[in-house]
Amino acid sequence: MSAKLTIQAQRDRVEQLVAGLEARKLAVRDAEVTIAAAKRSLNSLVDPMARLPLELQSGIFLLTGTDHKPNPDASPLNFLFVCHLWHDIAVSTPRLWNRIIIVESLPCEADFARACGNWLKRAHPLPISVELQRIYSVGESMQKVLCQYAQHIEKLEISLSDNISWIDSNKDLLGSGIDFPTDYFEIHGASFSSLKTLSLESHPDGALEHTDDDWIDILAAAPELVECQLTSFARYTGNHQPDVEHLTLASLRQLQLLASSWSWDLSTLRTKA
Repeated sequence: MSAKLTIQAQRDRVEQLVAGLEARKLAVRDAEVTIAAAKRSLNSLVDPMARLPLELQSGIFLLTGTDHKPNPDASPLNFLFVCHLWHDIAVSTPRLWNRIIIVESLPCEADFARACGNWLKRAHPLPISVELQRIYSVGESMQKVLCQYAQHIEKLEISLSDNISWIDSNKDLLGSGIDFPTDYFEIHGASFSSLKTLSLESHPDGALEHTDDDWIDILAAAPELVECQLTSFARYTGNHQPDVEHLTLASLRQLQLLASSWSWDLSTLRTKA
């Protein structure tokens, strides 16, 4: 009986010691937060940058030149990791983030698409310019990001890589984390209500076949479209017609069809003077 009491007493003591240790850890974390806040307060007093109005701080950041690419080693992303002050200035400067350029990447990986979504979120409330240059295709993850911010996109350029045949034949080498789409770009019912300029280019030697629907859906979702350029696009061999009886783009002033072929009857496309 006494042995059992001794064992229980030891267990109770261990639990008390663990609880006391956790309490001390919590106190240390609280102290670290207090110290960090005190350091930031001190820095705001001695750092000349901190004494400038936000407009001037933002202007200085803009003058450094923005890469417009989600590269952690270049501005504006590297501003986020200098100090709390620079981080706050960067995320409070929408003009650093309202244009994004993705070149020769596969923007269909979930983590990369999530990073691009965070980039575009910081652009609020400015209109957004998105340029996807020489990519394989617009994967599902990136499509969701573009559709999430579709109503804020003013300029959209998408061009496929001239290496998509190689990529298509080496999917296994590129890993299972890549989301290879079956369609060029599905808008999932999104509205591109602010879109003014649209440029779509499908490489003529590409491995994927695209239908007229891929770009007609985007046109139908962009009532304020002013300029549109389609290059080597809509390589289609079937008899299906997009489910659009008449497409009216009241603001369209320029439509360029370069090295393209399609089955859709352009007489259904209407503009207003």
